[in-house]
Amino acid sequence: MIRIKEEVESKIQSNVNEDEIKTMQEELSGLIKQYEKLVSDKILIFNDMITNLKEISRNNDNIVKSEEEVSRLKNNVEIVQRDIY
Repeated sequence: MIRIKEEVESKIQSNVNEDEIKTMQEELSGLIKQYEKLVSDKILIFNDMITNLKEISRNNDNIVKSEEEVSRLKNNVEIVQRDIY
């Protein structure tokens, strides 16, 4: 894209015909739009990734809490069993 921009500027400076300059400017404009679309798509993908990672993190926290509760309850059961026997 930078190369094309430089070519456009170079041709403007060397007095090339107006149609060729206009064609190159249109091509540059199209490439800039494609680039902006790609960047926008990447941003959406990264936002989705962040959202998914947050959800995974919440799920992991819930799993850890559940495992802690199970361990606590098992410990309570063991204590009661020891007291009974």
